[in-house]
Amino acid sequence: MIPLGSDSKRELLHRYEFIKRFERESRQFGAKRRESEKKACQVALINLTIIAGVTDVDRLIWQMESAKLEEVRPFMEKQEVNQVLVWLNIDEDGNASLLCEKNGKPLKSIPSSLSKNETILELKGKVKELKEQKQRSRDTLERSIVNRSTFTCQELNDLLQNSVIAPMIERLVWVTEDKQTGFAKLHEETVVLKNPYGTTAGLMKDSVLRIAHPHDLIQAGTWANYMLMVYKEKIVQPFKQVFREYYPLTNEERQERTISRRYSGHQVQ
Repeated sequence: MIPLGSDSKRELLHRYEFIKRFERESRQFGAKRRESEKKACQVALINLTIIAGVTDVDRLIWQMESAKLEEVRPFMEKQEVNQVLVWLNIDEDGNASLLCEKNGKPLKSIPSSLSKNETILELKGKVKELKEQKQRSRDTLERSIVNRSTFTCQELNDLLQNSVIAPMIERLVWVTEDKQTGFAKLHEETVVLKNPYGTTAGLMKDSVLRIAHPHDLIQAGTWANYMLMVYKEKIVQPFKQVFREYYPLTNEERQERTISRRYSGHQVQ
């Protein structure tokens, strides 16, 4: 493991992005090579976590994704390029795009005369990186629901201040250790949960949360209520959560313990 240099934060982010880019590009190869390179990336992230002094890989991932937004924040300021103002914009859904205007009027696209300008090319590169970040974050969040990964209240607070990730965080149902559930949002710098009955509850700073699985909502007796809430409020979730397929164990499976005959006689694809 190569130690970090003097600019440790920037180098850490660079290494993290390199690993993620390597993993993404491996998708073009066959299944055997993909699996091999996926395992190599997992080991690389574990090593990077150790070097960074972070407790686990998931926490390193969220720290790096937050650091990424800070890196591109200066590009969100308007810059003048040949009498055209250009800037990086992130909309309410967390989608990044390149906007421009001339003489106070918005332009539909970047003028062709500026297509090879260094500033424009750099901005386009940042837009691409933020789109990749959003996809990475979505995949990590979905993996978190399966792995039951936990988040501290402060970590969730930080993610809710990330304009790329926050829209996804706000459209997911969260559950605390004491079984409170709700959609998370920031209110006066405090994380609050809004349940399907319209009630909001602020969280303590030492609260620990995770993304709720339908099993949690069934146990709380609120699964149907959240389904209705998502439908009525037209909440578009980043992945299937509230309407996620759920297959609880049957009485026969509990008795068999290690054997399931649920799909006996059926072809499973």
